[in-house]
Amino acid sequence: MDKLEIPYLLKRACAHRLLGQVAQCTEARSIHRTFVKNYQGLLLTIRRMRMPPIIRQETLKKQRFVLPDEIATMIADRKVG
Repeated sequence: MDKLEIPYLLKRACAHRLLGQVAQCTEARSIHRTFVKNYQGLLLTIRRMRMPPIIRQETLKKQRFVLPDEIATMIADRKVG
């Protein structure tokens, strides 16, 4: 089933990314960005489910120690400012 979902989710993410770039309203851009993040999250979930268990565990361990971009940016801004 995920083989059919992957191309669909990729198309939807690309479509919303494009719509977000051409949108004039900031609220519309925000909504399209939210859709893109949600589709990417679903794609990542499908990808993780398809990985062998050993690789999946190593990937999850590495991701626990990575700071989200927003937090890393806030920390960097405080050091500079």
